[in-house]
Amino acid sequence: MRAIGRDGDLFRWELGKGPALLLLHGGPMFAVQFAKVMPLLAKAGYQAIAADLPGFGLSSLPDHAASGEEYADAMAALLDHLDVKQASVAGMLTGGVVTLALATRHPQRTRCVVLQSTPEYSAEELKEKRAEPVRDTRIWSNGRHLGGGWRQRQAARPMPNASPEAQQWLMIGGLLAGDPENWWLAGQGGEFVSRSFDTQQAVIVVRAPTLLLTLADRSMTKHAQRMLALRPDFRHVALEASQALVPYDFPEPWAAAVADFLQKDCRS
Repeated sequence: MRAIGRDGDLFRWELGKGPALLLLHGGPMFAVQFAKVMPLLAKAGYQAIAADLPGFGLSSLPDHAASGEEYADAMAALLDHLDVKQASVAGMLTGGVVTLALATRHPQRTRCVVLQSTPEYSAEELKEKRAEPVRDTRIWSNGRHLGGGWRQRQAARPMPNASPEAQQWLMIGGLLAGDPENWWLAGQGGEFVSRSFDTQQAVIVVRAPTLLLTLADRSMTKHAQRMLALRPDFRHVALEASQALVPYDFPEPWAAAVADFLQKDCRS
């Protein structure tokens, strides 16, 4: 389903009735990342809204490397379009950064926050990230970008516990993100948000009750530990899921942890 935002079309999926829960994917994925948890969240009594962030999935490509604040404004515009006054927001990776941006820039719109694998980069880590080469998004007539892209993705983030369909969706997300001319990714695309938005300051000032979800493979645990050191009041749940595309491959424990938090800590 489509909404019109200031910077173009925003696509989202909706399922269920009840308090709104906005779901924001990581890059280069899109809303399909939440396809298997949406029915579980709807059954638990929530209106699940999974959005394609600008430049990802079927949402319009911005005409510049948009900031975290701009992404937050786009999500607030989506809530306006849906006539949702206030929503809980769950995000991962880039989507987690946008979640924090929304919660601090539009606190009146954000009821509660769920963060999974959300980066809080140190200055040295940011320097390393910014030095990483931009991936090749050219489309070749012989299809070589498909097999090459699959191998690159496997090497960049080994996920032996991920289902083949989840890895295929991840591949499709990568193909949909950005544009063949590469200007978007040259500006670091959605990654620009993670590399430019001050996540640490947002963690310090966010006022919405917050849940941190970590995975057993510990790939992003250090970021959660930094956040907990700043905000010991954040709730933390460690999921047994590891080396897979979460929540797509482990929808039940993910949805259960989120629903439990929303029911117990997000009732006001």
